[in-house]
Amino acid sequence: MQPNPNPSLSIAATWAQRFRDPLALTEFAQAWLDQAADDRRVQAFGHLQMGWGHRYRGEIAQAAASMTRAQALYEALDDAAGLANVRDLTATLWAHERRMEEALQLLESNLALAPGVRLPIERMITHDRRGFINDLIGDRDASLRERYAMLESAREDGDPAAIAMALAMLGGIQADLYNLDDADRLCTEALSLVGPDDAMQAWSLVALNHMNALVALERGALAAEHARRLLTIESRLNQRAAEQRFIVYADAFTLAGDPEQAQLLLDHSVSLRAGGQQSLISFTSAQCRTWNARGLYARTRALAEAYLADPNTGTDPAEVPTELLRILQGLSVACEALGDTVAALAYQRQAFAVHEAVVGRSARARRLTLEVQHRLDRERWERAEAQRRQRDAEIEGQRLSALNRELAAANLAKSRFLAAASHDLRQPLHAMSLYLAAVQSLPSSAPQRDLLDRMDLTMATLAALFESLMDLSRIDAGVVSPQWQSVPLAPLLSSLHQELSLRARTTGSRIRLRLPPGADQATARSDPLLLSRILRNLLDNALKYAPGGRVLLALRKDRRSADSGPGDHWRIEVRDSGPGIGLSLQDKVFEEFYRIERTSGHEPGGLGLGLSIVRRLSLLLEHPLSLRSAEGAGSAFTVRLPALEPTTALAEQPASAPVPGRSLHIAVIEDDPVVRDSLCRLLDAWGHRVSAAADPRTLLHSSPTGTRSAEGPELIIADYQLGLAGNGLDAIRILREAFGRDLPALIITGDSAPQDLRDLQTSGLAWLAKPVRPVRLRGWLAAVAANDGQSAQTAHSGRD
Repeated sequence: MQPNPNPSLSIAATWAQRFRDPLALTEFAQAWLDQAADDRRVQAFGHLQMGWGHRYRGEIAQAAASMTRAQALYEALDDAAGLANVRDLTATLWAHERRMEEALQLLESNLALAPGVRLPIERMITHDRRGFINDLIGDRDASLRERYAMLESAREDGDPAAIAMALAMLGGIQADLYNLDDADRLCTEALSLVGPDDAMQAWSLVALNHMNALVALERGALAAEHARRLLTIESRLNQRAAEQRFIVYADAFTLAGDPEQAQLLLDHSVSLRAGGQQSLISFTSAQCRTWNARGLYARTRALAEAYLADPNTGTDPAEVPTELLRILQGLSVACEALGDTVAALAYQRQAFAVHEAVVGRSARARRLTLEVQHRLDRERWERAEAQRRQRDAEIEGQRLSALNRELAAANLAKSRFLAAASHDLRQPLHAMSLYLAAVQSLPSSAPQRDLLDRMDLTMATLAALFESLMDLSRIDAGVVSPQWQSVPLAPLLSSLHQELSLRARTTGSRIRLRLPPGADQATARSDPLLLSRILRNLLDNALKYAPGGRVLLALRKDRRSADSGPGDHWRIEVRDSGPGIGLSLQDKVFEEFYRIERTSGHEPGGLGLGLSIVRRLSLLLEHPLSLRSAEGAGSAFTVRLPALEPTTALAEQPASAPVPGRSLHIAVIEDDPVVRDSLCRLLDAWGHRVSAAADPRTLLHSSPTGTRSAEGPELIIADYQLGLAGNGLDAIRILREAFGRDLPALIITGDSAPQDLRDLQTSGLAWLAKPVRPVRLRGWLAAVAANDGQSAQTAHSGRD
């Protein structure tokens, strides 16, 4: 519902103005705009009504401009009802451009909205526009249905002018279909609701359509009475339809016995003709009747036979058989009066054939009317039944509310349990990873080395599963921010090919890299780390599901296309020769924890998170992702990137094992004794000196007096959750203040709660998720050593 900026204006009065005096609608619209101030909803409503006002005045360009302003405001407000109203006007303007099918499709979305979203009068306008367009394309059955739906909405609104307008439109369709009794009944009801003084637009349409029905019913006196009243307000009516009105006026006066006045009106209609021939059949029909009434039979025969012989007569006579019937009947009368009975009989036979078609249309219209009325009756019953069910549902809903609250509490408890379980599972796994790394640094025999390598592989698999869970948590928490840069693609793809080729050989697979000519110049705007993660996950997925098969990593130039936006693009494709993915599963494979069950006996490992992460990262980077696959025909994943001019910037390559740096003095804050011991042993094995404690105050208490500033630690490694001691952020702050230096610091966390991850992201500190891969920890230490103790916070910051 729109706001009301002024007591003299109202939503209902503004909408209903189109049924009273639409030429004054621009004044109403301006009043809304004048008082809108900064209220965008009022501004949107004003521009919408201004667009309708310009349209009624025939100012199509101005109508389109106002519509565009209204649409922009409603889109900013995310106003579904307002946008639906804009679509009504848009479809009307498209109809002026003969874009009929597009206009009807545009209005389909309006019908899909729930009834309560829009006012009844707004829904009425949608049905009116659909009826209007169906009239233009000649689908009278569809138009008739829309007009009945329009009448239903108008009666729901309750405004007499709106109801009269709907009845007038419906009566006009029935008259065109020669269902004259229904047309007369509908128009008579409409005339009882409005007059020319209180609803000029609705009354004039009712009078004009009723006049058409009365002429067909040969009730000339009442038809002429309508014509006289309409002529008194002719200057206030839509002048684009004036030619057709004057033709109908002439028919009414001819039938009422005043052919001289009818001729004057017909002559005036000719002066109003705008160069087209859309009203030529109506004019010919009326002129024949008028000349016959005046005894000018030769003129009638000449005009009618010329019309029938001319293939370029404008409107197809089949679309208006009633007019063709009148021409043939008038021609037959003229030939008989001229003594040519043979021609008169021939034209009478033709008239009879058309009359049968007209009667058929009339019968069809009556049958369709009964069907529509039956449907409306049924819909009313269904609405009453739905209201009864709604009352029953409300009672049931009250009973279920308590159960829902209990379920919500249970879900919250489950979420807390899973978060705690995840943290507790990461702790021993993290400790095992560090112990294993410490043992690997010791001398060992070949059999021992083989066992250690196998343990390391198993540990890496477990760590990868937890990393996938952490990746999802990081992305969903919004803490992953792309670091945009110019990325040369060939070195990035070559590095990934080299990295994964070794793994492919262990499963009997083969990865091929295909680069186009000039690939050394291929550059795109992206984040090299996140793009690498997307492609690595796709390659991992291909190797899992195509063991012993072929995998292709290809780079292709994608020239401008209709859906790719401006400029050139690069496409990176990952194809495999695996079993393929059926169409019904191609959306599901991107869901979390979903894995396709295979009957081949090969079940790939993992939690089913790789493609889910790919989809999230592709959306984050705005790199469109597509999948083409079929069962038994392999799969092809494509990532599209915007191309850039090549630069000297180099994409970050996957890190190799870091070179050990100098020995460092490291402060370790970890409240879990086992994890603390494993970390200290690993750091000691790497040649570092470690001071460790469960909390920062214990560490400070154990430091020799007077050495805090001169011989204190060079960097800090702290767990995030420290129990009663707070968290790692607090611990780092305390130690930095105590030692008087902005010591480089690293947070290690087993938490996956979104708020905790956001806190870590905003802290600006580097952080790694448990279980930590020793190579990453060693890489961070090497970076600190290389910087001679300066902060290396940006080296990782939780990014893979």
